[in-house]
Amino acid sequence: MSAPEEPNPDDPFQWVIDSYYKKKAPGTVDVALLSLYGSIGDSPSGGYQNGAEVALKPWLEERGIDPTELTVDDAYDYLDDLQSAYAAGTQHTRAGTCRKTYEILTGRNVKGFDYNPFKDVLEDHPDVLDSKSEQGSDNTTIYEKSQLLDVIHEQHPVNQTVSMTMLKTCRRIGGVLNLDFYDVHLDHPAADWPVHQSIRDKPDHIHFGPGASQGEIHRDEIRHDGQKTITTTPIPIDEELKHFLIWYLQIRRSNDYEGAFFINPRGTEPGVRLKSEAYRDWLTPIAKEKGYWFGVRDPDNIRPHYFRHWTTTKMRDRVGSDLTDYIRGDKKSVSDTYNHYTEEKARKWKKNVPKFHEAYLE
Repeated sequence: MSAPEEPNPDDPFQWVIDSYYKKKAPGTVDVALLSLYGSIGDSPSGGYQNGAEVALKPWLEERGIDPTELTVDDAYDYLDDLQSAYAAGTQHTRAGTCRKTYEILTGRNVKGFDYNPFKDVLEDHPDVLDSKSEQGSDNTTIYEKSQLLDVIHEQHPVNQTVSMTMLKTCRRIGGVLNLDFYDVHLDHPAADWPVHQSIRDKPDHIHFGPGASQGEIHRDEIRHDGQKTITTTPIPIDEELKHFLIWYLQIRRSNDYEGAFFINPRGTEPGVRLKSEAYRDWLTPIAKEKGYWFGVRDPDNIRPHYFRHWTTTKMRDRVGSDLTDYIRGDKKSVSDTYNHYTEEKARKWKKNVPKFHEAYLE
């Protein structure tokens, strides 16, 4: 039986399955059903299974979101949940299905589907999903420290410090730029601001925890960049990063020790939080000039997400995947010792995290 000309408003995804995916190979149909419904069969809406917790239709239903009302922020949150649930290959496969589904619905002028939020997120924030190379499926170049520094040293001092923070913590650009003073505890006489309770007794630590999605209010401020993590992790600051942070504070445009830790060095007003677009727009020309940019989405590009990938690769070799994943804020499927902070973990991370400048090399 052929697909109807127009989808059922209550289930437009089934129309996409019938009109597009069922013309493909059976395996392609199964992938689409799992991605959109979390089940395999002719009547997927009859019962969810096999990963339904992050299949698109039940995910939307759980949150009361109509498919026609999906926003860019909703799509970002959904892809974030995919990232937490699956390995990189599955993340990209399921995200691709969602993007294609909305492309079909918008391309055929289906009522209510005016734009494709998955396209916007995946193009503007390609690091919302794990890089396949982090799972070993791609042979991404692991640059030498000197090559990374060749790019970092060309950055503005604010951006240099942001880059070093990403390298030392394995965190995404959004998480680093969402840091407030409240999240940074430096053992230094000038660092006398109040800090998060999770690091009050932990000098020289950074607190990473759940914040707000893009466009939501967190600590009385609308956040431009989403804070993806759902875990709370105190991450130790080694001597090299500590000196970078103190250096940055000495040249910071505003001396107001509230709100944003990293501020825009080129903004018209002092104290305005640095945004990921600005950081990325200033990094990309440097990477291109230095010969570390090979085209859009090339895994060898030096870009914000590359710093997370570089240190992840190094630290998995040095301290293992469990500790590395804990520091990265990756969601664990079961509760175990690596979901919790210990001083031994902090010492092990500080001892093994890469040092980049000669003064800090052992």
